[in-house]
Amino acid sequence: MSKPHLSDDWLAWGETLPEHWSSIINDPELHPEIRDNSVTAYYRGAALIRNLSPSGETFTGDVHFKYVPVHTTDGSEYLRFSGNAQGLRFENNLEPQNLGDCGQDVLNEFKRKMRSVVQHSESQIIHHIASHPANVIIDQEILLQTTGSSLSEKLNLCHYDTQHQSTVFVKINMIHDSRLKADADQVPEIIQQLKRFREQIEKHHQTMIDTYQRTVAIKRQIGLSEGVEAIPPSGPSQLMKKVLLVIGGCSQQDIESVLNGEGEWSVFREAVEKEAAGLILCGMTGSPLVLEPGSQSLIFDTSVYNAS
Repeated sequence: MSKPHLSDDWLAWGETLPEHWSSIINDPELHPEIRDNSVTAYYRGAALIRNLSPSGETFTGDVHFKYVPVHTTDGSEYLRFSGNAQGLRFENNLEPQNLGDCGQDVLNEFKRKMRSVVQHSESQIIHHIASHPANVIIDQEILLQTTGSSLSEKLNLCHYDTQHQSTVFVKINMIHDSRLKADADQVPEIIQQLKRFREQIEKHHQTMIDTYQRTVAIKRQIGLSEGVEAIPPSGPSQLMKKVLLVIGGCSQQDIESVLNGEGEWSVFREAVEKEAAGLILCGMTGSPLVLEPGSQSLIFDTSVYNAS
């Protein structure tokens, strides 16, 4: 994990706030996050716009073709095709919806298109948590190269906990994820993953703290200060040693069973206490990321690393 960096052009745009950039940052459902010399705008836990970057008066970025609304060039609702024995082809051309100044109607169309493609339940939970006014989201989709895994593993969110004045990584899973459970003589896969995350945090905590101090500073320079107002001017100087686990899609019966370690949840309940900062259970509408014990949460270990 390296410190994020944005060009001087970005900082200049942060001062002037061109209309299209202003439209993106003012959409409460979009969450711009800092990358290496670019910005990614997240929606429902996935990247709607990647590689946003200014160069002088030019603004560039990438949108996955699946998320782009299209229309016919002649305004018709249907695409006529014709052909012969060699094959059939469409006669009408399709054009992508232009972003223009990224007005709300245009952004809504792109979000509508993305919703039709990204339909997994986890994305809905991430969206509600990231959009909750009590949550201070610093970053999304954090990839860590963990020991024992050939691929990078993903943490969903980086959150600033105002009560503990600390940054904490958040992993979100659905209640029906089979990786949460295991036989009595085994360790659930999610618990093994939390252990790998804990080891990486221990190994790289200073770099992580530096990264998110820099991230918050950049956000304040490019028009994204509102989302990090709760963070001290000096930036986040602490990082929790363990990950906060959120399990979504829970019924009230699920919540009681998990918290009490009943039946098939007994192995998970005993194991999670050793590897997570805390556990929050919620339905499909997400939850505030409050690290204190409650009717839907358990807190285990909120110890932190401090900036050196």
